[in-house]
Amino acid sequence: MNTLKTFLSKTPFKGKSSILSITGVLGFSYFMYSQINNKNSSNMFGNIFLNKKAYALRNDPDFEKNQQKREFFDKVDTDSLLKKYPNLHVLNLKTIELLIGQIRDKNISMEDFRNISKRLIRIILEETFAYECTEEVIKESPLGLYKTFRNPNKFSDYIAISILRSGNSMTDEILNLAPGISIGTVMIQRDETTEKKLPIFFFEKLPGQLENKKILVMDPMLATGGSASATINILIRRGVKPTDIIFVNIISCEEGLQNLFNQFPGIRIITAIVDPYLLPNKYIAPGIGDFGDRYYGTTH
Repeated sequence: MNTLKTFLSKTPFKGKSSILSITGVLGFSYFMYSQINNKNSSNMFGNIFLNKKAYALRNDPDFEKNQQKREFFDKVDTDSLLKKYPNLHVLNLKTIELLIGQIRDKNISMEDFRNISKRLIRIILEETFAYECTEEVIKESPLGLYKTFRNPNKFSDYIAISILRSGNSMTDEILNLAPGISIGTVMIQRDETTEKKLPIFFFEKLPGQLENKKILVMDPMLATGGSASATINILIRRGVKPTDIIFVNIISCEEGLQNLFNQFPGIRIITAIVDPYLLPNKYIAPGIGDFGDRYYGTTH
Protein backbone atom coordinates (compact mmCIF):
# COMPACT_ATOMS: atom_id res chain seq x y z
CA MET A 1 0.00 0.00 0.00
CA ASN A 2 2.88 2.38 0.83
CA THR A 3 4.40 1.63 -2.57
CA LEU A 4 1.08 2.49 -4.21
CA LYS A 5 0.87 5.85 -2.37
CA THR A 6 4.41 6.72 -3.39
CA PHE A 7 3.65 5.81 -7.00
CA LEU A 8 0.51 7.97 -7.04
CA SER A 9 2.19 10.96 -5.38
CA LYS A 10 5.07 11.03 -7.87
CA THR A 11 3.09 10.30 -11.04
CA PRO A 12 1.46 13.26 -12.88
CA PHE A 13 -2.09 12.62 -14.13
CA LYS A 14 -3.89 14.96 -16.42
CA GLY A 15 -7.58 14.61 -17.19
CA LYS A 16 -10.16 11.86 -16.85
CA SER A 17 -8.53 9.60 -19.43
CA SER A 18 -5.33 9.39 -17.43
CA ILE A 19 -7.22 8.60 -14.25
CA LEU A 20 -9.23 5.90 -16.01
CA SER A 21 -6.05 4.41 -17.49
CA ILE A 22 -4.23 4.16 -14.19
CA THR A 23 -7.38 2.82 -12.52
CA GLY A 24 -7.58 0.08 -15.13
CA VAL A 25 -3.91 -0.84 -14.72
CA LEU A 26 -4.15 -0.94 -10.94
CA GLY A 27 -7.36 -2.96 -11.07
CA PHE A 28 -5.88 -5.54 -13.42
CA SER A 29 -2.70 -5.72 -11.32
CA TYR A 30 -4.73 -6.37 -8.19
CA PHE A 31 -6.74 -9.05 -10.01
CA MET A 32 -3.58 -10.86 -11.12
CA TYR A 33 -2.07 -10.60 -7.65
CA SER A 34 -5.18 -12.04 -6.03
CA GLN A 35 -5.28 -14.92 -8.54
CA ILE A 36 -1.66 -15.88 -7.98
CA ASN A 37 -2.09 -15.78 -4.20
CA ASN A 38 -5.31 -17.77 -4.18
CA LYS A 39 -4.55 -21.47 -3.81
CA ASN A 40 -7.94 -22.72 -4.87
CA SER A 41 -8.67 -20.20 -7.57
CA SER A 42 -10.83 -21.35 -10.47
CA ASN A 43 -10.84 -18.80 -13.23
CA MET A 44 -10.35 -18.12 -16.92
CA PHE A 45 -6.64 -18.84 -16.58
CA GLY A 46 -7.41 -22.49 -15.73
CA ASN A 47 -5.28 -24.11 -13.07
CA ILE A 48 -2.04 -22.17 -13.66
CA PHE A 49 -2.81 -20.34 -10.42
CA LEU A 50 -3.47 -23.47 -8.37
CA ASN A 51 -0.91 -22.04 -5.95
CA LYS A 52 2.35 -20.12 -6.03
CA LYS A 53 4.40 -23.22 -5.33
CA ALA A 54 2.96 -25.16 -8.25
CA TYR A 55 3.49 -22.20 -10.57
CA ALA A 56 7.11 -21.87 -9.50
CA LEU A 57 7.82 -25.58 -9.91
CA ARG A 58 6.32 -25.73 -13.39
CA ASN A 59 8.46 -22.81 -14.54
CA ASP A 60 11.74 -23.65 -12.80
CA PRO A 61 14.41 -23.89 -15.56
CA ASP A 62 16.82 -25.57 -13.13
CA PHE A 63 14.32 -28.14 -11.90
CA GLU A 64 16.25 -31.15 -13.24
CA LYS A 65 19.50 -29.94 -11.62
CA ASN A 66 17.93 -29.04 -8.31
CA GLN A 67 18.29 -32.03 -6.02
CA GLN A 68 16.91 -30.51 -2.83
CA LYS A 69 14.08 -32.35 -1.14
CA ARG A 70 10.73 -30.91 -2.11
CA GLU A 71 7.59 -30.90 -0.02
CA PHE A 72 4.25 -31.75 -1.62
CA PHE A 73 1.77 -31.36 1.22
CA ASP A 74 -0.92 -29.41 -0.62
CA LYS A 75 -4.15 -31.08 -1.66
CA VAL A 76 -6.45 -30.43 -4.58
CA ASP A 77 -9.89 -28.96 -3.95
CA THR A 78 -11.76 -32.03 -5.18
CA ASP A 79 -15.22 -30.49 -4.73
CA SER A 80 -14.33 -27.68 -7.13
CA LEU A 81 -13.00 -30.19 -9.66
CA LEU A 82 -16.19 -32.25 -9.53
CA LYS A 83 -18.26 -29.13 -10.16
CA LYS A 84 -16.01 -28.15 -13.04
CA TYR A 85 -16.04 -31.62 -14.63
CA PRO A 86 -19.41 -33.37 -14.16
CA ASN A 87 -18.12 -36.56 -15.83
CA LEU A 88 -15.26 -36.92 -13.34
CA HIS A 89 -15.46 -39.42 -10.47
CA VAL A 90 -12.82 -39.26 -7.73
CA LEU A 91 -12.93 -42.27 -5.41
CA ASN A 92 -12.88 -40.77 -1.95
CA LEU A 93 -12.20 -43.94 0.06
CA LYS A 94 -9.98 -44.30 3.13
CA THR A 95 -8.68 -47.64 1.85
CA ILE A 96 -7.53 -46.03 -1.38
CA GLU A 97 -5.87 -43.15 0.45
CA LEU A 98 -3.86 -45.55 2.62
CA LEU A 99 -2.82 -47.82 -0.26
CA ILE A 100 -1.69 -44.89 -2.40
CA GLY A 101 0.25 -43.58 0.59
CA GLN A 102 2.13 -46.90 0.65
CA ILE A 103 3.03 -47.09 -3.04
CA ARG A 104 4.23 -43.48 -3.05
CA ASP A 105 7.08 -44.55 -0.75
CA LYS A 106 10.24 -44.81 -2.85
CA ASN A 107 11.80 -47.26 -0.39
CA ILE A 108 9.31 -50.13 -0.71
CA SER A 109 10.38 -53.19 -2.69
CA MET A 110 9.14 -54.06 -6.17
CA GLU A 111 7.22 -57.00 -4.70
CA ASP A 112 5.41 -54.78 -2.19
CA PHE A 113 4.75 -52.12 -4.80
CA ARG A 114 3.24 -54.72 -7.12
CA ASN A 115 1.10 -56.42 -4.48
CA ILE A 116 -0.27 -53.17 -3.07
CA SER A 117 -0.95 -51.87 -6.58
CA LYS A 118 -2.97 -54.99 -7.39
CA ARG A 119 -5.10 -54.47 -4.29
CA LEU A 120 -5.60 -50.83 -5.23
CA ILE A 121 -6.46 -51.61 -8.85
CA ARG A 122 -9.03 -54.19 -7.78
CA ILE A 123 -10.83 -51.62 -5.62
CA ILE A 124 -10.78 -49.03 -8.43
CA LEU A 125 -12.22 -51.51 -10.93
CA GLU A 126 -14.90 -52.65 -8.47
CA GLU A 127 -15.90 -49.01 -8.05
CA THR A 128 -15.87 -48.52 -11.82
CA PHE A 129 -18.41 -51.29 -12.34
CA ALA A 130 -20.41 -50.05 -9.35
CA TYR A 131 -20.96 -46.76 -11.22
CA GLU A 132 -22.42 -48.85 -14.04
CA CYS A 133 -25.11 -50.29 -11.76
CA THR A 134 -27.91 -47.90 -12.67
CA GLU A 135 -30.92 -50.19 -12.86
CA GLU A 136 -33.01 -50.51 -9.69
CA VAL A 137 -34.32 -54.00 -8.98
CA ILE A 138 -36.23 -55.76 -6.20
CA LYS A 139 -34.75 -58.90 -4.71
CA GLU A 140 -35.54 -61.09 -1.74
CA SER A 141 -33.38 -61.74 1.29
CA PRO A 142 -34.09 -64.56 3.78
CA LEU A 143 -36.18 -61.99 5.68
CA GLY A 144 -38.06 -60.25 2.90
CA LEU A 145 -37.93 -57.97 -0.13
CA TYR A 146 -35.40 -55.20 -0.62
CA LYS A 147 -34.26 -52.78 -3.31
CA THR A 148 -30.82 -52.70 -4.85
CA PHE A 149 -29.12 -51.81 -8.14
CA ARG A 150 -27.64 -53.92 -10.88
CA ASN A 151 -25.64 -53.41 -14.06
CA PRO A 152 -27.96 -53.68 -17.09
CA ASN A 153 -24.97 -54.74 -19.22
CA LYS A 154 -23.15 -58.06 -19.33
CA PHE A 155 -19.39 -58.23 -18.98
CA SER A 156 -19.26 -59.29 -22.63
CA ASP A 157 -20.69 -55.86 -23.50
CA TYR A 158 -17.41 -54.31 -22.31
CA ILE A 159 -13.96 -54.08 -23.83
CA ALA A 160 -10.94 -53.11 -21.75
CA ILE A 161 -8.13 -51.28 -23.55
CA SER A 162 -4.71 -51.37 -21.92
CA ILE A 163 -2.26 -48.59 -22.78
CA LEU A 164 1.07 -50.44 -22.77
CA ARG A 165 3.02 -50.98 -20.77
CA SER A 166 1.69 -49.68 -17.46
CA GLY A 167 -1.90 -50.41 -18.41
CA ASN A 168 -1.13 -54.13 -18.41
CA SER A 169 -0.84 -53.96 -14.64
CA MET A 170 -4.64 -53.57 -14.63
CA THR A 171 -5.54 -56.41 -17.03
CA ASP A 172 -5.11 -59.30 -14.57
CA GLU A 173 -7.45 -57.70 -12.06
CA ILE A 174 -10.13 -56.87 -14.63
CA LEU A 175 -10.03 -60.45 -15.95
CA ASN A 176 -10.48 -61.75 -12.39
CA LEU A 177 -13.39 -59.38 -11.89
CA ALA A 178 -15.00 -59.71 -15.34
CA PRO A 179 -13.99 -63.04 -16.95
CA GLY A 180 -16.19 -62.40 -20.01
CA ILE A 181 -14.55 -59.12 -20.98
CA SER A 182 -12.44 -58.71 -24.13
CA ILE A 183 -9.02 -57.06 -23.90
CA GLY A 184 -7.34 -54.78 -26.44
CA THR A 185 -3.93 -53.15 -26.30
CA VAL A 186 -2.45 -49.93 -27.62
CA MET A 187 1.26 -49.24 -27.30
CA ILE A 188 2.02 -45.56 -26.91
CA GLN A 189 5.13 -44.25 -25.22
CA ARG A 190 6.16 -40.78 -24.14
CA ASP A 191 9.03 -39.27 -26.11
CA GLU A 192 11.34 -38.33 -23.25
CA THR A 193 13.59 -36.38 -25.65
CA THR A 194 10.93 -33.71 -26.24
CA GLU A 195 10.06 -30.93 -23.81
CA LYS A 196 6.33 -31.71 -23.87
CA LYS A 197 6.90 -35.51 -23.69
CA LEU A 198 4.74 -36.05 -26.77
CA PRO A 199 3.23 -39.51 -27.29
CA ILE A 200 4.70 -41.90 -29.87
CA PHE A 201 2.37 -44.53 -31.34
CA PHE A 202 3.80 -48.03 -31.92
CA PHE A 203 0.94 -50.45 -32.53
CA GLU A 204 -2.62 -51.44 -31.65
CA LYS A 205 -4.29 -54.82 -31.22
CA LEU A 206 -8.03 -54.34 -30.76
CA PRO A 207 -11.07 -56.63 -30.87
CA GLY A 208 -12.81 -56.62 -34.24
CA GLN A 209 -16.15 -55.25 -33.11
CA LEU A 210 -15.94 -52.01 -31.10
CA GLU A 211 -19.16 -50.24 -32.05
CA ASN A 212 -21.88 -50.22 -29.40
CA LYS A 213 -19.46 -51.57 -26.82
CA LYS A 214 -18.63 -50.02 -23.45
CA ILE A 215 -14.92 -49.21 -23.49
CA LEU A 216 -12.70 -49.06 -20.39
CA VAL A 217 -9.38 -47.39 -21.23
CA MET A 218 -6.84 -48.30 -18.55
CA ASP A 219 -3.63 -46.50 -17.63
CA PRO A 220 -2.43 -45.96 -14.05
CA MET A 221 -1.24 -42.36 -14.52
CA LEU A 222 -2.86 -39.33 -16.17
CA ALA A 223 -0.24 -36.58 -16.49
CA THR A 224 -0.49 -34.55 -19.70
CA GLY A 225 -3.14 -36.86 -21.16
CA GLY A 226 -1.16 -37.37 -24.37
CA SER A 227 -1.24 -41.18 -24.39
CA ALA A 228 -4.88 -41.34 -23.32
CA SER A 229 -5.87 -38.78 -25.96
CA ALA A 230 -4.10 -40.70 -28.74
CA THR A 231 -5.79 -43.93 -27.64
CA ILE A 232 -9.25 -42.37 -27.50
CA ASN A 233 -8.76 -40.92 -30.98
CA ILE A 234 -7.95 -44.41 -32.27
CA LEU A 235 -11.15 -45.75 -30.70
CA ILE A 236 -13.29 -42.95 -32.13
CA ARG A 237 -11.89 -43.60 -35.60
CA ARG A 238 -12.97 -47.21 -35.14
CA GLY A 239 -16.55 -46.13 -34.49
CA VAL A 240 -16.66 -45.85 -30.68
CA LYS A 241 -18.81 -43.05 -29.28
CA PRO A 242 -17.07 -40.83 -26.69
CA THR A 243 -20.03 -41.34 -24.35
CA ASP A 244 -19.21 -45.08 -24.30
CA ILE A 245 -15.63 -44.49 -23.12
CA ILE A 246 -14.52 -44.57 -19.48
CA PHE A 247 -10.91 -43.74 -18.70
CA VAL A 248 -9.84 -45.58 -15.53
CA ASN A 249 -6.66 -44.70 -13.68
CA ILE A 250 -5.01 -44.41 -10.27
CA ILE A 251 -3.48 -40.92 -10.10
CA SER A 252 -4.42 -37.84 -12.15
CA CYS A 253 -3.54 -34.17 -12.24
CA GLU A 254 -5.78 -31.34 -13.36
CA GLU A 255 -3.76 -30.61 -16.51
CA GLY A 256 -4.46 -34.10 -17.82
CA LEU A 257 -8.12 -33.95 -16.81
CA GLN A 258 -8.55 -30.59 -18.50
CA ASN A 259 -6.86 -31.76 -21.70
CA LEU A 260 -9.02 -34.88 -22.00
CA PHE A 261 -12.33 -33.19 -21.16
CA ASN A 262 -11.57 -30.32 -23.53
CA GLN A 263 -11.00 -32.77 -26.38
CA PHE A 264 -13.64 -35.35 -25.45
CA PRO A 265 -16.33 -33.78 -23.25
CA GLY A 266 -18.52 -36.88 -23.51
CA ILE A 267 -16.12 -39.35 -21.91
CA ARG A 268 -16.08 -40.27 -18.23
CA ILE A 269 -12.97 -40.45 -16.06
CA ILE A 270 -12.69 -42.51 -12.88
CA THR A 271 -9.58 -41.83 -10.80
CA ALA A 272 -8.50 -42.75 -7.31
CA ILE A 273 -6.89 -39.39 -6.52
CA VAL A 274 -5.93 -36.07 -8.12
CA ASP A 275 -2.46 -34.80 -7.26
CA PRO A 276 -1.73 -31.05 -7.16
CA TYR A 277 1.35 -30.72 -9.37
CA LEU A 278 2.58 -31.47 -12.87
CA LEU A 279 6.32 -30.80 -12.85
CA PRO A 280 8.40 -29.46 -15.76
CA ASN A 281 9.53 -33.03 -16.57
CA LYS A 282 5.81 -33.93 -16.91
CA TYR A 283 5.77 -36.15 -13.84
CA ILE A 284 2.90 -35.86 -11.37
CA ALA A 285 3.83 -34.84 -7.82
CA PRO A 286 3.87 -36.10 -5.20
CA GLY A 287 2.94 -38.98 -7.53
CA ILE A 288 4.74 -42.32 -7.47
CA GLY A 289 7.45 -41.83 -10.08
CA ASP A 290 7.33 -44.04 -13.17
CA PHE A 291 4.60 -46.59 -12.44
CA GLY A 292 5.71 -49.06 -15.14
CA ASP A 293 9.33 -49.05 -14.02
CA ARG A 294 8.41 -49.65 -10.40
CA TYR A 295 5.77 -52.29 -11.19
CA TYR A 296 7.91 -54.27 -13.63
CA GLY A 297 11.25 -53.77 -11.89
CA THR A 298 12.99 -51.76 -14.62
CA THR A 299 13.84 -48.73 -12.49
CA HIS A 300 17.35 -47.46 -13.12
